[in-house]
Amino acid sequence: VSQSRYWLQGIDIRAGVSRSGVLSALKQAFPFGLLMLIGMTYARLDAVLLGLIRGNFEVGIYGAGYKFFEAASIVPSAVGAALLPYFSKLHIDQPKKLEKELLKVMGLLLLVSVPIIAAYWSVVPWIINWILPQYTGSIRVIEVLSLGMPFYFAHNVVSVYLLSKGQNLARMVMLAASVLMINGVANLMLIGQYGYMASAWVGVGSEIAALGIYFGYAKLVRK
Repeated sequence: VSQSRYWLQGIDIRAGVSRSGVLSALKQAFPFGLLMLIGMTYARLDAVLLGLIRGNFEVGIYGAGYKFFEAASIVPSAVGAALLPYFSKLHIDQPKKLEKELLKVMGLLLLVSVPIIAAYWSVVPWIINWILPQYTGSIRVIEVLSLGMPFYFAHNVVSVYLLSKGQNLARMVMLAASVLMINGVANLMLIGQYGYMASAWVGVGSEIAALGIYFGYAKLVRK
Protein backbone atom coordinates (compact mmCIF):
# COMPACT_ATOMS: atom_id res chain seq x y z
CA VAL A 1 0.00 0.00 0.00
CA SER A 2 2.77 2.43 0.92
CA GLN A 3 4.62 1.62 -2.31
CA SER A 4 1.51 2.47 -4.36
CA ARG A 5 1.03 5.72 -2.47
CA TYR A 6 4.58 6.78 -3.27
CA TRP A 7 4.01 6.07 -7.00
CA LEU A 8 0.77 8.05 -7.12
CA GLN A 9 2.71 11.18 -6.21
CA GLY A 10 4.36 10.98 -9.63
CA ILE A 11 1.16 10.87 -11.72
CA ASP A 12 0.90 13.78 -14.12
CA ILE A 13 -2.76 14.87 -13.95
CA ARG A 14 -2.08 17.54 -16.57
CA ALA A 15 -1.68 14.94 -19.31
CA GLY A 16 -4.41 14.98 -21.95
CA VAL A 17 -7.14 12.37 -21.66
CA SER A 18 -7.54 9.94 -24.56
CA ARG A 19 -8.51 6.31 -25.02
CA SER A 20 -4.92 5.26 -25.60
CA GLY A 21 -3.82 7.40 -22.67
CA VAL A 22 -6.39 5.83 -20.38
CA LEU A 23 -5.41 2.31 -21.46
CA SER A 24 -1.76 3.14 -20.94
CA ALA A 25 -2.49 4.56 -17.49
CA LEU A 26 -4.51 1.46 -16.54
CA LYS A 27 -1.70 -0.78 -17.73
CA GLN A 28 0.80 1.15 -15.63
CA ALA A 29 -1.54 1.23 -12.64
CA PHE A 30 -2.31 -2.51 -12.68
CA PRO A 31 0.82 -3.65 -10.80
CA PHE A 32 0.28 -0.91 -8.22
CA GLY A 33 -3.27 -2.16 -7.78
CA LEU A 34 -1.82 -5.60 -7.11
CA LEU A 35 0.63 -4.11 -4.62
CA MET A 36 -2.23 -2.37 -2.81
CA LEU A 37 -4.25 -5.59 -2.75
CA ILE A 38 -1.32 -7.57 -1.41
CA GLY A 39 -0.59 -4.88 1.17
CA MET A 40 -4.17 -4.79 2.44
CA THR A 41 -4.30 -8.59 2.54
CA TYR A 42 -1.02 -8.73 4.44
CA ALA A 43 -2.30 -6.24 7.02
CA ARG A 44 -5.47 -8.25 7.70
CA LEU A 45 -4.57 -11.87 6.95
CA ASP A 46 -3.37 -12.71 10.46
CA ALA A 47 -6.59 -11.43 12.05
CA VAL A 48 -8.76 -13.29 9.52
CA LEU A 49 -6.93 -16.58 10.07
CA LEU A 50 -6.94 -16.03 13.82
CA GLY A 51 -10.71 -15.54 13.78
CA LEU A 52 -11.31 -18.62 11.66
CA ILE A 53 -9.07 -20.86 13.76
CA ARG A 54 -9.38 -19.50 17.30
CA GLY A 55 -12.46 -17.26 17.32
CA ASN A 56 -13.41 -13.63 17.82
CA PHE A 57 -12.19 -13.35 21.41
CA GLU A 58 -8.55 -13.78 20.41
CA VAL A 59 -9.08 -11.52 17.40
CA GLY A 60 -10.16 -8.78 19.80
CA ILE A 61 -7.07 -9.17 21.96
CA TYR A 62 -4.74 -9.26 18.99
CA GLY A 63 -6.50 -6.46 17.12
CA ALA A 64 -6.25 -4.08 20.06
CA GLY A 65 -2.51 -4.66 20.28
CA TYR A 66 -2.02 -4.39 16.53
CA LYS A 67 -3.50 -0.88 16.56
CA PHE A 68 -0.37 0.33 18.35
CA PHE A 69 1.83 -1.16 15.62
CA GLU A 70 -0.30 0.57 13.00
CA ALA A 71 0.09 3.88 14.83
CA ALA A 72 3.87 3.61 14.67
CA SER A 73 3.74 2.83 10.93
CA ILE A 74 3.02 6.52 10.33
CA VAL A 75 6.75 7.18 10.82
CA PRO A 76 8.12 5.19 7.85
CA SER A 77 5.15 6.19 5.68
CA ALA A 78 5.84 9.89 6.21
CA VAL A 79 9.58 9.45 5.71
CA GLY A 80 9.02 7.39 2.57
CA ALA A 81 6.70 9.98 1.04
CA ALA A 82 9.33 12.65 1.59
CA LEU A 83 12.21 10.50 0.34
CA LEU A 84 10.81 9.30 -2.98
CA PRO A 85 11.43 12.52 -4.99
CA TYR A 86 14.79 12.98 -3.28
CA PHE A 87 15.90 9.41 -4.01
CA SER A 88 14.63 9.66 -7.59
CA LYS A 89 16.71 12.79 -8.15
CA LEU A 90 19.78 11.16 -6.65
CA HIS A 91 19.29 8.11 -8.88
CA ILE A 92 19.59 10.37 -11.92
CA ASP A 93 22.20 12.87 -10.73
CA GLN A 94 24.27 11.08 -8.07
CA PRO A 95 23.64 7.30 -8.11
CA LYS A 96 26.59 6.56 -5.85
CA LYS A 97 25.30 8.95 -3.22
CA LEU A 98 21.90 7.22 -3.36
CA GLU A 99 23.37 4.05 -1.88
CA LYS A 100 24.91 5.99 0.99
CA GLU A 101 21.70 7.90 1.66
CA LEU A 102 19.72 4.65 1.78
CA LEU A 103 21.97 3.23 4.48
CA LYS A 104 21.96 6.54 6.34
CA VAL A 105 18.16 6.75 6.43
CA MET A 106 17.86 3.08 7.41
CA GLY A 107 20.22 3.68 10.31
CA LEU A 108 18.32 6.78 11.37
CA LEU A 109 14.99 4.96 11.38
CA LEU A 110 16.50 2.11 13.35
CA LEU A 111 17.53 4.65 15.97
CA VAL A 112 14.05 6.21 15.94
CA SER A 113 12.49 2.80 16.53
CA VAL A 114 14.45 2.25 19.75
CA PRO A 115 12.58 4.78 21.95
CA ILE A 116 9.28 3.65 20.43
CA ILE A 117 10.01 0.06 21.42
CA ALA A 118 11.08 1.23 24.88
CA ALA A 119 7.81 3.13 25.27
CA TYR A 120 5.77 0.14 24.11
CA TRP A 121 7.46 -2.01 26.75
CA SER A 122 7.26 0.48 29.61
CA VAL A 123 4.89 3.43 29.26
CA VAL A 124 2.14 1.84 27.16
CA PRO A 125 1.58 -1.16 29.49
CA TRP A 126 1.38 1.22 32.44
CA ILE A 127 -1.22 3.37 30.65
CA ILE A 128 -3.28 0.34 29.67
CA ASN A 129 -3.25 -1.09 33.19
CA TRP A 130 -4.26 2.28 34.60
CA ILE A 131 -6.78 3.59 32.06
CA LEU A 132 -7.81 0.61 29.92
CA PRO A 133 -7.60 -2.46 32.17
CA GLN A 134 -9.97 -4.35 29.86
CA TYR A 135 -7.15 -4.47 27.30
CA THR A 136 -4.42 -5.86 29.56
CA GLY A 137 -4.46 -9.05 27.51
CA SER A 138 -3.12 -7.07 24.58
CA ILE A 139 -0.01 -5.84 26.38
CA ARG A 140 2.06 -8.87 25.44
CA VAL A 141 0.95 -8.52 21.82
CA ILE A 142 2.04 -4.87 21.79
CA GLU A 143 5.44 -5.74 23.25
CA VAL A 144 6.12 -8.52 20.77
CA LEU A 145 4.90 -6.62 17.70
CA SER A 146 7.06 -3.65 18.66
CA LEU A 147 10.13 -5.84 18.12
CA GLY A 148 9.29 -5.91 14.42
CA MET A 149 9.30 -2.12 14.07
CA PRO A 150 13.00 -1.69 13.20
CA PHE A 151 12.64 -4.20 10.37
CA TYR A 152 9.36 -2.68 9.19
CA PHE A 153 10.82 0.82 9.19
CA ALA A 154 13.90 -0.32 7.27
CA HIS A 155 12.13 -2.40 4.64
CA ASN A 156 9.79 0.50 3.83
CA VAL A 157 12.80 2.67 3.04
CA VAL A 158 14.26 -0.06 0.83
CA SER A 159 10.93 -0.18 -1.03
CA VAL A 160 11.17 3.53 -1.72
CA TYR A 161 14.76 3.06 -2.87
CA LEU A 162 13.68 0.38 -5.38
CA LEU A 163 10.83 2.54 -6.68
CA SER A 164 13.14 5.51 -7.10
CA LYS A 165 15.36 3.37 -9.33
CA GLY A 166 12.39 2.45 -11.51
CA GLN A 167 12.65 -1.24 -10.83
CA ASN A 168 10.50 -3.80 -12.65
CA LEU A 169 7.10 -3.60 -11.00
CA ALA A 170 6.30 -7.23 -11.72
CA ARG A 171 9.27 -8.15 -9.55
CA MET A 172 8.12 -5.77 -6.83
CA VAL A 173 4.77 -7.56 -6.84
CA MET A 174 6.58 -10.89 -6.57
CA LEU A 175 8.58 -9.64 -3.58
CA ALA A 176 5.43 -8.48 -1.80
CA ALA A 177 3.61 -11.71 -2.65
CA SER A 178 6.47 -13.80 -1.25
CA VAL A 179 6.29 -11.97 2.09
CA LEU A 180 2.51 -12.45 2.14
CA MET A 181 2.95 -16.18 1.49
CA ILE A 182 5.48 -16.52 4.31
CA ASN A 183 3.11 -14.73 6.69
CA GLY A 184 0.09 -16.80 5.69
CA VAL A 185 1.81 -20.19 5.84
CA ALA A 186 3.43 -19.44 9.20
CA ASN A 187 0.13 -18.28 10.68
CA LEU A 188 -1.66 -21.39 9.44
CA MET A 189 1.00 -23.61 10.97
CA LEU A 190 1.17 -21.92 14.38
CA ILE A 191 -2.14 -20.24 15.24
CA GLY A 192 -3.91 -23.48 16.06
CA GLN A 193 -1.46 -24.30 18.83
CA TYR A 194 -0.32 -20.89 20.06
CA GLY A 195 -3.22 -18.56 19.24
CA TYR A 196 -2.85 -14.79 19.04
CA MET A 197 0.73 -14.82 20.31
CA ALA A 198 1.65 -16.90 17.28
CA SER A 199 0.27 -14.14 15.05
CA ALA A 200 2.33 -11.57 16.95
CA TRP A 201 5.58 -13.51 16.58
CA VAL A 202 4.80 -14.37 12.95
CA GLY A 203 4.32 -10.65 12.35
CA VAL A 204 7.83 -9.99 13.66
CA GLY A 205 9.26 -12.83 11.60
CA SER A 206 7.49 -11.57 8.49
CA GLU A 207 9.02 -8.13 8.87
CA ILE A 208 12.48 -9.65 9.25
CA ALA A 209 11.85 -11.75 6.13
CA ALA A 210 10.56 -8.68 4.26
CA LEU A 211 13.71 -6.71 5.04
CA GLY A 212 15.90 -9.61 3.99
CA ILE A 213 14.02 -10.13 0.72
CA TYR A 214 13.82 -6.45 -0.24
CA PHE A 215 17.36 -5.61 0.79
CA GLY A 216 18.70 -8.72 -0.93
CA TYR A 217 16.94 -7.71 -4.14
CA ALA A 218 18.22 -4.15 -3.77
CA LYS A 219 21.78 -5.47 -3.67
CA LEU A 220 21.15 -7.52 -6.80
CA VAL A 221 19.91 -4.54 -8.81
CA ARG A 222 22.50 -2.11 -7.49
CA LYS A 223 24.44 -0.48 -10.29
